[in-house]
Amino acid sequence: MARIDYGVPSEASELMALGEMMGQAFGMTPAYLDVYMRRLGQSSFRCLRVDGTVAAGLAVYTLGQWFGGRSVPMSGLAAVAVPPERRGGGVARTLLVRTLSELHDARIALSALYPATHTLYRGVGYEQAGNRAWRRFAPASIGLSDRSLPVRPVDPRDPELVTIYRAWAQRESGVLDRGEPMWQRLADPLPDTAPVRAYVAGPPDAPVGYIIYVQRGAATGTVEIAVRDFVALTQPAALRLLTLLADHRSIVRDIAWPGPLIDPVLCLLPELKVEIEHPERWHLRIVHVEAALTERGYPAEVEAELHLRVRDSILKANDDSFILRVSGGRGEVTRGGRGELALDVRGLAPLYSGFLAPAQLQAIDYLAGPPAALAAAARIFAGPEPWMADFF
Repeated sequence: MARIDYGVPSEASELMALGEMMGQAFGMTPAYLDVYMRRLGQSSFRCLRVDGTVAAGLAVYTLGQWFGGRSVPMSGLAAVAVPPERRGGGVARTLLVRTLSELHDARIALSALYPATHTLYRGVGYEQAGNRAWRRFAPASIGLSDRSLPVRPVDPRDPELVTIYRAWAQRESGVLDRGEPMWQRLADPLPDTAPVRAYVAGPPDAPVGYIIYVQRGAATGTVEIAVRDFVALTQPAALRLLTLLADHRSIVRDIAWPGPLIDPVLCLLPELKVEIEHPERWHLRIVHVEAALTERGYPAEVEAELHLRVRDSILKANDDSFILRVSGGRGEVTRGGRGELALDVRGLAPLYSGFLAPAQLQAIDYLAGPPAALAAAARIFAGPEPWMADFF
């Protein structure tokens, strides 16, 4: 019987072994890998050891995710790596189960990730719960010339951007409450890459938006702008920042911009000449049912009670009946109740995020319940399209 144990890499040699594994799995250059591992720090990595040898590993981002106007504690999993000679032996699943158990014991409500394969992550309770897509368009096609607000360049590490972002993020659904490594990822150029630029819209005492981007491709003659972050608290801010992008039309051929599939900002363009590229769906896992339902925000006008029966074969403490009472935008959870709305923990993820409506989940047999329970769930989990611009 093999001896299996799990934890933070305990010494430099284990961290190096983990880095080599991740570099091979994801094609990371040594320079990129060095920045990636230093940015996160040793305590953010987990490894699974088989007979004392590192057999699999991953990175854990300490984050939050905005739902219903509140930031819910979330651990983002990334760089899940297994060396080729050990693949197919179940070590990745064991690593994920151990990680989820650790997160549940710490009362972390959620976990999210971008799956390289859906089957593995669905097998431990993750499910599709939100979108991310790159939109591409030419600055000449923006067709705006609104300079009613001032814009000024700032350091992309300026704390002012965090303040603006948080005011905006609480109106969205699924976007990250970023930790320091995620802000560093936005603001810092990687080795041998173009500098990162940032501009704030609005007067210095009342900023209402910002953009972070890199301009690249001059050496090839095909210059493009890659937007890293675009935040507008008001329509004038959005118009001014779009105009800033349009003002690059004499040099820049294309703009690539991550965002939701349904983006109200794009409604401001006179003509929608936008191509959607690389649409992705991130996965969500409800790690701690009580914490997740309690920490989330809800529509302020909704007064409702929902009796849930959640099945979870991985985290047994979640496998129970729960009563969710919603009032004044907050949720209160107790165990017990009638269990009228029955669903697997996988089905709870897209319901929780608002990615799929209860009736849609019922149609694919992800949940079952009477019409009154489905109607209550639809009111409780109503909100904008869940998405995030960030990749981890």
